[in-house]
Amino acid sequence: MKNRDLCWTDRMANVFSILHEKQFTKEDFVGCLQTLPFTEGMRELLDFIKAQNIECIIISDSNSFFIHCILEYGNVLNCVQKVYTNPAKWTESQLLTIHHYHSHNCKQCPPNLCKGDVLTRHTKNSDHDEKTVLYVGDGKNDFCPALSMKECDFIFPRKGYSLLKLLDENMQRVAPTVVPWTNGLDILDMLKNILSI
Repeated sequence: MKNRDLCWTDRMANVFSILHEKQFTKEDFVGCLQTLPFTEGMRELLDFIKAQNIECIIISDSNSFFIHCILEYGNVLNCVQKVYTNPAKWTESQLLTIHHYHSHNCKQCPPNLCKGDVLTRHTKNSDHDEKTVLYVGDGKNDFCPALSMKECDFIFPRKGYSLLKLLDENMQRVAPTVVPWTNGLDILDMLKNILSI
């Protein structure tokens, strides 16, 4: 299989292997991840979600180590109830290994993760039939969840990214209200409006 045919997760596994050969350690990764800034307003949004006791989950094509490290360093780990992502572990030799989250039959998602399938399973298992789902995303793999959402739901595509373009091109297939955003404060304002706060 050619490298360009690999999904993002497999490409990253190759990158981690190369970095391991160059003797990059866990501490090097942690130091790099701690320099990544939060998108403006995202901390405020997460703090509000926690204060209002709103369930918050992450469905990400990243990996468990990256996400845990960023949330922990940002002091927002307790704002998130569940993370669905590709599992990552460190070997004794300091190699970061990453594996597919699951297998699925969705034709439009990468082979390692179907976000639509994860969202559907989560809402069914959590008895969300009467609850409103607010989904925030930006990439192509965030389009699949939009197809399974209801009219009472909201999807927040980031301006200037591929999700918004896909939604614009497929509005007849999408039931939830579409609310484009630039920063976390845009989402926070809309959330307060939905909650009438």
